[in-house]
Amino acid sequence: MALAGMVLVRPSGCKPDGGMRSVPTGFDSQPRLNRKTVKGVNLMAKLRIRITYCLPCGHQPHAIQLANQLLGDYGMKFNHDMELTLVPVDKGEFDVYVNGAKVFSHREVRRMPTTDEIKQALEQQLAPVNA
Repeated sequence: MALAGMVLVRPSGCKPDGGMRSVPTGFDSQPRLNRKTVKGVNLMAKLRIRITYCLPCGHQPHAIQLANQLLGDYGMKFNHDMELTLVPVDKGEFDVYVNGAKVFSHREVRRMPTTDEIKQALEQQLAPVNA
């Protein structure tokens, strides 16, 4: 018997009829592996991308297109360690954040970002992790 997000495990030496305990797992019902670190550097850092876009301004299609490109380029590389969030806002905003740092602002440059711009900024944010 398994619960969502939990796996029931029997400690060694227990009889088959009892002694079950639950162990938290990832969303895929597989036990989560510890992140690999070498000399204190996290080699598998979680990638968090947040795109805020002005819904009344019609920026949603551009936000979705950018999200699809980033998922296609980085989704498999980061596997379960990537979060991409689309946040509808107003007042003409179209901002992109990588791990909490703003890497693009429509308000500051007065234009929409290109996918290559965002990928370059993303690579710069990841460079210390991969070094």
